[in-house]
Order: sequence, then C-alpha cells, then structure tokens
Amino acid sequence: MKKKLLSLSIVFLLFSCEKNDENFVLCDSENSLCKYFELKYDNIAEITEDNAELGVQDIITYNNLSNQNLNDKNSSTIFDIYTGIFIPRFSFSIKNAQSIEKLWFGLALYPGDKKNDFKKLTDQYYLNDNYSFQSKGVYGDCMRDDNSYLDSSKSTIYNCINNELKSYDYWVSDNDYIWRMICVWDEDKFEGVNQRKLIVKDIKPSDTCRATFKSFNSKLE
Repeated sequence: MKKKLLSLSIVFLLFSCEKNDENFVLCDSENSLCKYFELKYDNIAEITEDNAELGVQDIITYNNLSNQNLNDKNSSTIFDIYTGIFIPRFSFSIKNAQSIEKLWFGLALYPGDKKNDFKKLTDQYYLNDNYSFQSKGVYGDCMRDDNSYLDSSKSTIYNCINNELKSYDYWVSDNDYIWRMICVWDEDKFEGVNQRKLIVKDIKPSDTCRATFKSFNSKLE
C-alpha cells in the first residue's frame, strides 16, 4: 500500500510540474527582445509593442556610464550619471474580457554601480527624491521585502502601493549591470482573457509577477 501511495504521489508531482510548465512561455534568444536574458511569462499574456530592443551599442553605452560614475568624484551613485529612466526592453500585459490591461510587466537594464553596495544603492534610489521622482508619482512608496524568497545577495524586491495601484520593483545585479523589473496591477485577482489565443483563466497578479521574476536569467555575464 505504501508503495502504491508513493507511486501515486510521484505521478501527481510530475503532472503538476508539467502542467505548470505548460502555463508559461519561455522568452529566450529565439526572440530578439530576449537576446541578452531569458524569462518565463504566463501564456495568457501578450507581449506589448512599445519595447526598445536591447543592442550592443546600448551595452557599450552602459559600460561607459558605469566607468564614468566610478571615476567622477562628484558622482555618489550611478543615478547621478544615469537618471534612472525606465526603458522597457521587454514587456507584457494581461487583459480582461473588455481588453483592459489589468497587469503590466516591464524589464529594463541599468549601468552597474562599482562604488556602492547593491542593496544600499537600491535603497538610496527610493530615499532620494532626485532619483525616484519619476516612478514614485506612479507607483507610490516602496518598501524592501527582506523576507521574500526572491531576496539574495544579488537580488532584492520592493513592495509598492499607490492608492489602488500595487506593484513590485525587482532588482537583479550582474557584475557590470543592473536589471530592474516592474510588475503592476490593480486587483488581487481577476479573470484574464487572451482573445487571440482563446485562453481564459483566473489570474493572481502577485503570484504571476513573482513566477516571472524567479525565472529571470541574465546572459550578460
């Protein structure tokens, strides 16, 4: 009997993992937008059109900005050199039956900061209004979540709220670059609809965002 139960448990576990994989799409180098990273996103999501594809010239520019910050005595952080503008290199949205965007995810690349500790740097971004004024007006106040499973020596997540709008700000550090991901929503649960793929299912934005964050893998190192 124990052997039968164990076998059933293994089959159920394999089926569950397989089903979960089927619900997510891998964006990798086959998509030019994901040439320098890979991540998974829910199959109900739609890739948005307002993406600035990351190219070699961008990377060279970010390297130069990083070195400029390192050598400039008047610059305390990379955000003194690079204003912190969020340029989506890859983004997707999930809509409802009325084609209203209910969840939005975007990923951007920033120059690395060779002067500061990674988490002290991201904290400073939110504490200094000169850095965060652009995003603070939209996403509100953000608090770092040190208890999240997404928190590590090279990654950190902030929970943000602005009236009815909720979002995550997720940062990942490479040796020479910083990746930032924003995921924003207005309802804790909604029915997502992809009319092109004929998919309808319940979406829990918090789970969807974190699953995408967890799947991220940089290819710049």
